[in-house]
Amino acid sequence: MSDYEIETPGYDSRFPHTNSTKRCWQNYFDFHSCEILNGEGSTKCTTFFRAFKSLCPNDWVCSSFLFL
Repeated sequence: MSDYEIETPGYDSRFPHTNSTKRCWQNYFDFHSCEILNGEGSTKCTTFFRAFKSLCPNDWVCSSFLFL
C-alpha cells in the first residue's frame, strides 16, 4: 500500500467548466513552480502535489511524460 492518502481536490474557481486535463497540468506546473520558489520538499507546496497526484492519470505521474 502507498504511504500517502489520495484525496479528491475541491472546487477550483480557475476551471469552472473544463475537464481534468487542464487542472492536472496547472496543478503540476504550480507544484513545481512552488518548489522552485520555496525549495524542494516545502510544505507550502503540499496542496498542489496532492491535487496533481489525484487529478493526473497514473501513467502520466509515474512516467517521464510530465517531466519533460
